[in-house]
Amino acid sequence: MADKKIAKIIKCYKNTDLLFDIYLENYHSFNIYIRLDYYKKQKVYRLSWVDLAHINNDPSSVISYEYLPDRVVTDLEKIIKDIKIKKYEKIESDEFKVTINNNLTDNKFSITFNRYIPKDLLPLFNAINIIFECLPRKLNPFYEELGAAIVGNTSRFEYQESFHFDLFKDDLDSLFYSDICERGQKYYNEGRVFFLEKVKDQYFAVVGGSSLYVVIIKYDEVENLMQMYCSCPCEFYCKHMYAVLYAIRSKKFRNFYKITLKNDHVDLLDRIMNFNFLLTIGIDDAGKNYLIIENGLIKLLPIINDKGKSEWTILEDDNENTLTNRLNNILK
Repeated sequence: MADKKIAKIIKCYKNTDLLFDIYLENYHSFNIYIRLDYYKKQKVYRLSWVDLAHINNDPSSVISYEYLPDRVVTDLEKIIKDIKIKKYEKIESDEFKVTINNNLTDNKFSITFNRYIPKDLLPLFNAINIIFECLPRKLNPFYEELGAAIVGNTSRFEYQESFHFDLFKDDLDSLFYSDICERGQKYYNEGRVFFLEKVKDQYFAVVGGSSLYVVIIKYDEVENLMQMYCSCPCEFYCKHMYAVLYAIRSKKFRNFYKITLKNDHVDLLDRIMNFNFLLTIGIDDAGKNYLIIENGLIKLLPIINDKGKSEWTILEDDNENTLTNRLNNILK
């Protein structure tokens, strides 16, 4: 379907020489087509771009463009001359597929790869930089991701994505930098995984460091497909994640406290079976709020309403009734 849409777009270009084009196919579900043309009659260069999702009966109406100064095209030409290759193909799937064609210089080439510009094609990265400097800022994230392998920050873009991994058998160290493994192991040994519980297909945990952080591990046991999240500011697989994974393998679980809205018409067992509750790690120091897990963060939930009453029931406590006793002292 995307190829047919490109064919429609190409028909909109008449009396031009196509010099350079970029096609981002299924790139985070986007299909972006960018091209540089020389209009022979007007003797001008024009850079145009289109999101193929917006193609309609009149493709020309959704094409955006701007004219480029000769000097910009000259700079682009100088860089492309350093690319000594005619055809380059390095693809493993149709996801994040990138195709780049050059007709601007005598050394014409066609390059196809997945997601990141290969490290051995630095001149191509520099050429793409010139192109994207002339495009709207909203397209900059594509450029940043395209060059991630060259600048060495692919983990920033892969973080939180699903990947195939056997949670119980594969080598944990293969997911983390070596120093992160050491620090994560230390966190586990020090007992910093304060809570860890599996709810449906997700493991929820709270890990103590400079602050309290929420770690969520989503795992499909059939497909061995895993996705990880941590509320800490790191943009890579962190020590908190490592500590939680190690705790899961070591079966060091500690259930969260659980609270639910008071409802006399719903059996407590039914609430548990239907996961109709909030995960709680306790009550804040001021004794005014539950510390609950919501959307991957620790948030405050008022214990007492405007009428001085609690609308919440403790559904699950620990063996010492820690949460219940704390709540009773507050409500006295």
